[in-house]
Amino acid sequence: MNTQTQKMKEMNTEKIMELSIVFSSFKRLVMLYVIEVEPAGYTQIVWRLADLGIKIGSSELYKHLAVLLENELISKKVTSYLITSKGMEVIKLINNVPEESRNMKMGYVR
Repeated sequence: MNTQTQKMKEMNTEKIMELSIVFSSFKRLVMLYVIEVEPAGYTQIVWRLADLGIKIGSSELYKHLAVLLENELISKKVTSYLITSKGMEVIKLINNVPEESRNMKMGYVR
């Protein structure tokens, strides 16, 4: 394997690891989509999640926002959270996953 291929493989592995940590909770992913639609403050995020049938407590919401901020997927301007270009890249990546991969069933093979 050449150096260029190895570097790309390492970058992809790092990206996958980063994303898996960030989205170990589906609520974070939904929050990213909610903020992508329109910048929102705490209350607006809670209302939008409730509209989607997702209940979330104050400490849980702030924990998830902190992870998204720490990973630079969102930013905070005064009292509103906004999606960053990195956050937009993640959404594009997810939206470009082929339909058949989204519905893939995993199984155990002996």
